[in-house]
Amino acid sequence: MSQYSLIGKTLRGRYQIRQKIGEGGFGDTYRAIDFDLPGKPTCVVKHLKPKNRHPALLEIAKKKFDREAQTLYRLGNGNEQIPRLFAHFEEKGEFYLVQEFIDGHDLTKEICSGEPKSEKELIKLLREILEVLAFVHQQNIIHRDIKPQNIRRRKDGKIVLIDFGIVKEIAALGIHRQGEIPRTVAVGTPNYMPSEQQSGRPQLSSDIYALGIIAFLALTGYRNPGTLPRTPDTGELSCTLFPEFENISTAFAEILDKMVRYDYRQRYQNATVALEAVDNLLELEQAPTMLVGVNPNINKVQPNTNLNRGTSIESENTSLFGKVFGFVRNFWSESKSGNSSPSITSNSGSNSGSFEQPEGQVSLNSAFYIERPPIEDDCYETILQSGALVRIKAPRQMGKTSLLSRILDLPQSKTVNLHI
Repeated sequence: MSQYSLIGKTLRGRYQIRQKIGEGGFGDTYRAIDFDLPGKPTCVVKHLKPKNRHPALLEIAKKKFDREAQTLYRLGNGNEQIPRLFAHFEEKGEFYLVQEFIDGHDLTKEICSGEPKSEKELIKLLREILEVLAFVHQQNIIHRDIKPQNIRRRKDGKIVLIDFGIVKEIAALGIHRQGEIPRTVAVGTPNYMPSEQQSGRPQLSSDIYALGIIAFLALTGYRNPGTLPRTPDTGELSCTLFPEFENISTAFAEILDKMVRYDYRQRYQNATVALEAVDNLLELEQAPTMLVGVNPNINKVQPNTNLNRGTSIESENTSLFGKVFGFVRNFWSESKSGNSSPSITSNSGSNSGSFEQPEGQVSLNSAFYIERPPIEDDCYETILQSGALVRIKAPRQMGKTSLLSRILDLPQSKTVNLHI
């Protein structure tokens, strides 16, 4: 069969082959016209040619082909960012898939342009891909051939995963020297496949590894994944090997390093877990910051240098928590008394007696705040100046959003202006 023997032919009296758009070790891909549908829409025909035509293998291939085609059908109908499967059939020992044509471009245009992407750009891209891949992994399906050529940017801007490796295994079926047919075979693209996939034992985290390789290409501007440097003694790929990565955050570097661990057990185990790690990073970077108007005539506060690291404070007057707590109490009492523009004053001086002073050491058991001298000692003066930035940080389970909402709601109800 010649290289272009299918061009011009009509399969099943319906799909006319117009153009060859891809080829590989497992078969060829063509653009075709569907004569049976109104408007004669474009579709994609994948032609899979088994390397071994042994009768026993062909029989196994037929069953496997039908089973994997059902998987593709289910995926395409369950997610609009996976091509729909229109038909699958076998003719003369060769197999055909007819799928939806995705109008757009593959990620080689974005990833392998030679222009490194910024951390912000790459995080956005990773989220786009992981959201689709998470759906695939939730069906307990491994793509097995994640690479820029198999990720398309559709005309509407959405990412689409194409060319799943599960059906390619049919063309790769062979027989061991002992006469046995292997249960799995190595399917994928060199330099994107981790070691366990090369050995015919792919995991869900094998897809995470391949996506991590894409991320390194995007950050470095490298075009060939085989040229990425690795640690000589372990073969590991790491952000520490790239001096140009100084501009990315440590947290993001840790995510990338975990994606490409040699040992699949040390990677994110599936796309859902990896997506959660990326989202947690975004949440940390987007922690709310509140600009609070403060009395410009406030007296300077001397930092307390005797605070112990941990959860104890010496008194309400000298801890940052005490100052914030004092501000809230003062704010509330002045609001109730009818003062429309409450202000903060120092705890020292004439106002020092307005609050009940605790005796001895005061323990702070809340997880909302932990003293961290000497860092916060340096902030004592600054945080109480006019226009100071106050950042609220707490674990998600502590109700950070609820706390911020209540802080904002109270002054608004009292006609006090807060600049956010």
